Amino acid sequence: MSANDLSAALAAAVDRRLVRCARLVAAEEEKTATIVHEVRKDLKRVRALLRLAADAGADAAELEEACSELARALSRRRDADAVLEALDRLSHRVSDAGDADLVAEARRHLDVRARNEGELDRAALRAELLRIRRLVRGLDLSSLEAVKIENALAVTVDEARSLTARVKARPRAKRFHALRKAVKRELHQRDWLTRRLRGSGTGRKRLKHLATLLGENQDISVLKDFLRHEGLHKGRLKQLVNEERDRIRASALKIARALYRD
Repeated sequence: MSANDLSAALAAAVDRRLVRCARLVAAEEEKTATIVHEVRKDLKRVRALLRLAADAGADAAELEEACSELARALSRRRDADAVLEALDRLSHRVSDAGDADLVAEARRHLDVRARNEGELDRAALRAELLRIRRLVRGLDLSSLEAVKIENALAVTVDEARSLTARVKARPRAKRFHALRKAVKRELHQRDWLTRRLRGSGTGRKRLKHLATLLGENQDISVLKDFLRHEGLHKGRLKQLVNEERDRIRASALKIARALYRD
């Protein structure tokens, strides 16, 4: 693709995601949980493309940060749903009846908390999405060209490789979280590039599996925080959650090391 074609395609992809988000937020029939989840997913894709543009030389860093701030504003509400999903996955893995009862009781407790998160200010959210869209439409992407895009993707891959080494050396929650963000960014960039740059779709299947595992690990980390806050992170339930975390981390690190060999 020519530089003009790449620039136009990237701008159009970002615009479609933001328009989709704004329409979803305005749909009265949509549940809050669905809106928060879908908007955060689309913002991650938008941020990945804006980072690709920024690393390729475009002045897109501030816009990426604006999307990041909006996603963070929604994170607490999404976390409340994510911990319930983590407990649901855990419930399918336990076989002992007593363990199943422990997980079910924790879920009932945290479900009450999730329902008390308050109403989402849909009007303010939609206004911010449209404000970001206006700024994106004024973004100068004329400098983008294939070689710069390839180099920008390489920057993302190098970051994921470096973070994999850091996680291997010291497997801490913050390091896994940083790796997750880099992996998701690479996945979204490759998804968009796969039909535009030869070879850019390599490894997407394993990358997607890794992103899923790292997402589940992040949900477990958030779950542990919620359980601590509620005084439930103790005894057998704590052991079950830690075992699930260790299982997920071992699987994720195995895939990451295979993907990001030196």
